[in-house]
Amino acid sequence: GPGVSTVTADELVWSAPSQLGPDGGPLVATTRDGTPVRELELPSAPIGVDPAGGFVVDEAGGSYRVSAASTSQITPGMLVALGREVAVARECDAKLACGLYVIDRESSARRLLEPTWPGGADDPTLALVSTTSVSPDGQRAVVEIESRSDGSGQSLLGVLSLATGAVIAAGPAQSIEHATWTPDGRFVIYNSGGRVAAFDALTAATTLVSERLIGIDALAIRPSVGSAGS
Repeated sequence: GPGVSTVTADELVWSAPSQLGPDGGPLVATTRDGTPVRELELPSAPIGVDPAGGFVVDEAGGSYRVSAASTSQITPGMLVALGREVAVARECDAKLACGLYVIDRESSARRLLEPTWPGGADDPTLALVSTTSVSPDGQRAVVEIESRSDGSGQSLLGVLSLATGAVIAAGPAQSIEHATWTPDGRFVIYNSGGRVAAFDALTAATTLVSERLIGIDALAIRPSVGSAGS
């Protein structure tokens, strides 16, 4: 989750008096000049900052957005990708028929997505790589793909079209963390075991940006120079 200090979409700086544990705790919001604005009590440690504002937490009933104004459910299922306007989640009905759904966050309308997974993988395990995993245009999502069939324990970084279900995958990685898109939607920058890489969503080429970095808590893009920072 967020560290000691993090900035949300509304330009408020949220700080915790100490590292948040599993049971959550208080956060204090200030303006950038340090003026206190409000407080927020989180029910559990957040898994990330919501690009729509507030924080994302996982509870028994699914994933939720918690902000100073309100708390709302994002999905009762397993959150796979998140953006400002859409979310992607694996949800099951009362008869345990499950599928991958694209969710309109404003209307809660759901659309079934039937991806074609790389390597012919059947129903792979998917993992949320960050709460900024939907592209800026809302048309693609980056997910971590773990195949249930090969038993290799390695993950693939996949870019999923939210319109067609087509998947472009990068090569195996030790782990995939803190993925974020460049503002133009061309590259996905991510951390894999201390190695920061850039995945080209157009050509499927992966370029090593930096290696052997220890203690990466987040990745962000500086639009003026297009570089990654920690």
